[in-house]
Amino acid sequence: MSVDRERRSFWKTLPGVITAIAGFLSAIGGILVAAQELGWIQIAQTATTPTQSTGEETTTEGPTDDDAIVFNAGDLILADNFDDATGQWDRINPSAFGGIIDYAGTQYRIYAPPSGMLHAAYPNKLNDPPFDNDPPKDIRVQVFASRAGDLPGSISSWGVTCRGRAGNAYFLGITSDGRGVIQKGRGEDLSVEPLAFSDHTINVRTKPQLTFRADCVGSDLTLYVDGSELVSVQDEEFGQGGGGLYVDNPGPKSPGTDVFFDNFSISRL
Repeated sequence: MSVDRERRSFWKTLPGVITAIAGFLSAIGGILVAAQELGWIQIAQTATTPTQSTGEETTTEGPTDDDAIVFNAGDLILADNFDDATGQWDRINPSAFGGIIDYAGTQYRIYAPPSGMLHAAYPNKLNDPPFDNDPPKDIRVQVFASRAGDLPGSISSWGVTCRGRAGNAYFLGITSDGRGVIQKGRGEDLSVEPLAFSDHTINVRTKPQLTFRADCVGSDLTLYVDGSELVSVQDEEFGQGGGGLYVDNPGPKSPGTDVFFDNFSISRL
């Protein structure tokens, strides 16, 4: 009789063992939950950081060998870090005034000698369909620029262009005395008319490397340097055209203005 009872014992049956284990685990779980709620223990959790698109570009302190372009919001038209010198940009060395517009290693160089005309360069892609017949209107142009050598002897400027077409363009840049400037050029001889100067200045002597961004939207023309707005103006004469680079040195004093560009991009806004 006792043998039969032992066989039928609750603890010796498989269902009983499973029920006992489940009850034990449930009790342990309840104890842990209660302890966590009372603050006696903390259970580590994997944290996730939500991301949100701001529509703005991501910038870096300066270009490295692995940098792509300072990418824009909007529809990217062109991105070039100048590591391929097979015809994307003009190569004029020397220019009619003794300047240089040419690739230089993995950068693009524009040198404007004293009393030289404004030197501007545009990517050849903008001469091909569909841009030749339907140039972009609202665009953002960005580039990293590094001035080389001593400060120019005469007041000069360098930066980016927008709405460049048939010899006409807006020029948005920095002067050799540190002011932001927006100019308008007409015709192949690039007769330049200043439209606006900034009140704020940048010490270009101690900071020869700058990141330029020009937003040309409708009649609003705005220049940003190192991420901060420097100067803006309204002008609606030129409504379409691409973006490029420029260096200007109209004065007679040496040295000229020598600038190396990297990480160039244009996009529609």
